[in-house]
Amino acid sequence: MHLSSKQRTKFIPLLVTSLLVGATGLALSLQGGAGATDKVPLAHGYDYPTGEDARTFQGPVPRAECGPGSIAETGKLQGEVTIPDRESGRSAQGYNCNMELVGRYGPKDGFEGAEWQLARYKDCAYYSQRTVNYGVGGRQEKANPVLTKPGTIVLDVSDPAHPKFARNINTPGMQDPWETLKVNVARGLLAAVNVMDGEGVSFMGIYDIKEDCKNPKKLFDGPVTVLNHEGNWAHDGMTYYSGGLQPGIVSAIDTSDPTNPHLITTFFAKYGIHGMSTSLDGNRLFLSHINEDWPVTLYGGGNDNTIQSVAKGNGFGIYDISEIQSRKANPEVKLVSALQWTDGLLGQHTLNFTRDGTPYAIEISEAGHGAARIIDISDEKAPKVVSKIKTEIMMPVNLELAHSEIHRLGKETGGDFRFGYNFHYCNIDKAKDPNLLACSAFEQGLRLFDIRDVYKPKEIAYFNNGGDGTRQPGGWGAVYSAYAAAMPQFDPVNHEIWYTDHDQGFYVVKPTNGTWITDITEETVSHGV
Repeated sequence: MHLSSKQRTKFIPLLVTSLLVGATGLALSLQGGAGATDKVPLAHGYDYPTGEDARTFQGPVPRAECGPGSIAETGKLQGEVTIPDRESGRSAQGYNCNMELVGRYGPKDGFEGAEWQLARYKDCAYYSQRTVNYGVGGRQEKANPVLTKPGTIVLDVSDPAHPKFARNINTPGMQDPWETLKVNVARGLLAAVNVMDGEGVSFMGIYDIKEDCKNPKKLFDGPVTVLNHEGNWAHDGMTYYSGGLQPGIVSAIDTSDPTNPHLITTFFAKYGIHGMSTSLDGNRLFLSHINEDWPVTLYGGGNDNTIQSVAKGNGFGIYDISEIQSRKANPEVKLVSALQWTDGLLGQHTLNFTRDGTPYAIEISEAGHGAARIIDISDEKAPKVVSKIKTEIMMPVNLELAHSEIHRLGKETGGDFRFGYNFHYCNIDKAKDPNLLACSAFEQGLRLFDIRDVYKPKEIAYFNNGGDGTRQPGGWGAVYSAYAAAMPQFDPVNHEIWYTDHDQGFYVVKPTNGTWITDITEETVSHGV
């Protein structure tokens, strides 16, 4: 769908109005139970500040200096995969800079696709797969078979050079977890909620992985949540938060007894929300906000800001959840502050950390070339964006070129959700004084950044595994480059990074040429909680 500017002027406001009315109606229908949902969302304004000032670093980040063993990108721009490379088959061979391949679990090994999330516990990996398969390969050559191993996949990575299938968990809570699949290392628990290919309800799974991570033990798998699209643990593992995409209703689940979780309360955060993380003490929720007209910006313009949001509202919110954390009766949640911006769409998720005692958050947008931004939250009522982590291909001046490479009529459209060169999920190496930020950046592959200076982040390595236009039944890609989306995971023992590509497999890569600039251990490594 490609609308003229005059058509967009008439159509988008009507769509936005219908989306907001529909979200409000659903929110009202979900009131009651353990903590009634508010009639009006906590973040109901659309005039929040950007959090930027003249000192905010806008990007692009400096390029990685590729050392021995690198096979660098051929384009003129950082992160670019050119049309000649896509046409010739060169892009299928991939590119790497200061990273080398250690091992892969690919289609020849039984890989059937991966989608939006990857979790890690010691030498085990867990990833989600697409459930609804439309049965057609990306190049329209043949119908894809249905999944033979549906649900959440468990991999044995005890030998990183040869990751192997351990088992699949195909229960109501783990069948289609999308981005909610998360590990709480403090308690050795794996949890997820059923997203039902976009927006699910009710079902949650909790599994013990302490004793044998290759064979998770079911503690609970049944109905408990309200709306499911995203989710994450509190650091202490006593609460799991699940959120709907639209309306943005958050369920707080008491997991103190993981065999018998129960709903503490729900709250209406915003008409549209996405991923989240909590402060170390569990008293604050850092939540990604989305623009509610995302169906238009996603499908109408290519998801890269070719069509800008009319609804606005994309950004970040800080919520006071201390009464949930303390288990106060009838807990009240308060919005502390919010930011919003237009150089980014569909806010995806958040991370948070401290640097020299100062608290920061990272918000990642999965569309509009918003990439990642580091936010100083020392004054939580007036957060400040200190830097944006964007590559050259994501800068506004290069939008036309980027769009032409991703959207090639009859060949590829940036994946089924048209994410193209956007970031999706990132992870820091550790929550206290992190040195590294690893990001799965769809068709840019895995990107690694040095964030020791939060005001001047820089890229130091990348690994783009490439693609040939095919789609696996459990993936959403079908592009002529990588399609990396799930949260990268750091392996502190072997000094490696794990990530998944929707159609090409699970990868273990090793930063080289002095780019492993971290001292993380199993006790300090981040799991993205």
